[in-house]
Order: sequence, then C-alpha cells, then structure tokens
Amino acid sequence: MARPLKVLSNTDLKEMSNGELDICADLILKEFIDNSGVGHLTINDGAGGTTIGTFTDTIRTDAVGTHPTAGSTNSTAYVFRQDLSSVSPNPSARPLQSHVSDSGDVQEMTDAQITSDIINKVNDKIALFSIGTYKLQPSAPSGGTWTSVGTITNTVIGASDETSTLWKRTDTPSATVVRPIKVDSGTFKEMTDAEIEYMAIHFRASIVATSVGKYELAASTPSPGTWIQCGAGFSDTRREVSDSSYSGDYTGNYDTTYTGTYTGGYTATYTGAYTGNYDTTYTGVYTGNYTGVYTGVYTGNYTGVYTGNYIAYYSGVNYGTYSGDYTGVYTGNYTGNYTGVFAGGYTGNYTATYTGIYTGTYDNTYTGIYTGGYTSTYTGIYTGAYVGATVQSALETVSTMKLWLRTA
Repeated sequence: MARPLKVLSNTDLKEMSNGELDICADLILKEFIDNSGVGHLTINDGAGGTTIGTFTDTIRTDAVGTHPTAGSTNSTAYVFRQDLSSVSPNPSARPLQSHVSDSGDVQEMTDAQITSDIINKVNDKIALFSIGTYKLQPSAPSGGTWTSVGTITNTVIGASDETSTLWKRTDTPSATVVRPIKVDSGTFKEMTDAEIEYMAIHFRASIVATSVGKYELAASTPSPGTWIQCGAGFSDTRREVSDSSYSGDYTGNYDTTYTGTYTGGYTATYTGAYTGNYDTTYTGVYTGNYTGVYTGVYTGNYTGVYTGNYIAYYSGVNYGTYSGDYTGVYTGNYTGNYTGVFAGGYTGNYTATYTGIYTGTYDNTYTGIYTGGYTSTYTGIYTGAYVGATVQSALETVSTMKLWLRTA
C-alpha cells in the first residue's frame, strides 16, 4: 500500500504514520465544513440537491372531543437533501508516495491512491462522528461544537410542539499537522495547509462515486452497504380517531333519533312519539291517544269516550252502563282499558305500555326504552352507550424517521 512521505530530517524522508494521516484527515474535513457544496445536507432548501428522505408532520383539523369527525388532517413536509453533484479533482500539488519505480524515483500519488490511502482515513473519522458529520436529535450532541442546520416539528393539536434539529459538527482541529511532501520545480517541499485542504475535493468525489459519506432519512436501516444511525429517531404523532363510549354529563341539544336505553333523569319537554314501556309516575299533561291498560288513580277531567270495564267502587245512583262522553271529574281508581283521547291532567301511577304520541311535559325519571325522535333540550345524566367517530386525547404514531450515514 502506498503511503505519503514526510520530511524526517533535512535529508531523509519517511512514510507517514496512521496518526499523522489522521491529522491530515482533520485538516481535509476542516475545509469540508468551511465550504458548502457536495456532501452537505439541507432541510427544505430549494437551492437544489438530491432528496434523501422526507419527514411529514400531520395534524388533526378537529380538536379533542370533536364528534362526529371525518378524521381530516393537514400536513407539512420537511424535505432533506444532500448535494451529490459530480466533481472532478484537479490538485495543483500531490503528495509523494513511498513506492519507488524501477528507476528508483519516488512518484506523485494518483487520484485513486489519494482516495485509498488518505480519503479512507477521512471516512474512518466520519464513522466516529468527527468534524463535518451530521446528527438529527432534539438537543446539541455532546463532544465538540455542533451548529444547527435546520429544525423539523411534530405538531399535535392541543399540545406543545416537539422539535428535532439537524446538527453539523463544526469545531476546529487543534493538533499540529505533519505535512506530506510534494515536488515543486524539481524540489521536495512540504505541502501547505491550503494544498492539504484541497484534497477535500477527493473526499467529495468519493461520496458521489462510492456512496460512502452519503446520508439517508429513513424509518429503518437503508441498503446496500453499512449504515450507522446519526442521533435519535423523531416521530410524527397525532390524536387518535375512534368510536368511543360516552359516560359523562350531556348538556347540549340532541336533535336526532335516539335508539338506546335511557336510564337517567329527564326534566325537559318531550314532544316526540313514545313507544316504550313507562313504569313510573306520570305527573304531566297527557294529550295523546292512550291504548294500554290503566290501573292507577285518575283524578283529572275525562272528556273522551270510555269503552272499557269500570270495576272500581261506585257509591252513587246506578244508572246502568255508561258508554257516552264523560266530561266530569273522575276521582276513583280506573283499571280498565282506555282507548279514547285523554286531554286532562294525569297525576296517578302509570304502569302499562304506552304506545301513543306524548306531547306533554314529563319531569320524572324515565327508565324504559325510547325509540322516537327527541327534539328538545336534554339536561340530565346520560349513562348509556354513546358510539361514534371521535377525536381522542390519546396519540398514535404515524411514522418515526432516523438519519443514517453510510460508512462502507
């Protein structure tokens, strides 16, 4: 393997050690971070570059508790790009290698030799997150100086935003550089800092040619090649949407058809059609058609046609069977079948099945099954099952993206 040469003394040359090549690699990476261009990353920069992945932030358009909901979302895309433009090295000075030709002359290193013997040292360093590398995480990484390149956001309705930042390591190397030698007008000379730094173009060209040094934003490890994760994964989360059971206090206006079992207290005016079983005390004004068996005490005014059997105690004059219209006040116990129109005030206990249209005011507890249309204001406690698409407070993870660096 060819190695660059250094000056050992005024008259002697020696191959550079791995440690000395590492210091040269730091100087090459310093040029890389000091100048934008091939190899560098951006977020949502319209200036160009190759897309290496996208983080999409989705957010519900409806607040928590919204029902019904279509589950609609808005989204913001954060596009990660890396400059992978083609470059061609054309150095003004090349390191001399230790491999001699048949004539015994030392030779300048070719582009391929610079890549294999010097740039590979650069690649070894970036695999350890040296200067010039990137990480994606919420706070600045430890070790060295890290500069923010851009920020991505996870927005959740009803909660604080979460952010993650793309960081680039930008600290300056402090070690003393051991310089490779070059040929200048037939004389051996040490390469200048600028000439060593120029070999960064070989590093940039190597990224494009081999993909080592390339980044990707992905949910899982890319392929082919060897990849390392740079920083922490970052998730897009949003509120869940699902059917839910409602067990709290309902104080709004319910204006659709209710078909469940209602067991709470009903104190508003009920104007719909009642077809269930009513087994508690009714104290309102009943003006509908009553076709069931009435066994309670009737104290109101009965003005309809009574065709049932009256079996209570009658202490007046016996006038025979009554089949006409009754317009007086009836205060006894009525146990027959009532099929007429009842327009008076009913204050007794009603335990039979009521199938007519109820338009009065009902202010007691209703425990039967209500299947009609309820159009008034309900202010009681509803303890049944309420099902529908609702925006929940719980979060769901839509995606988790990570930044990856190819190292081999």
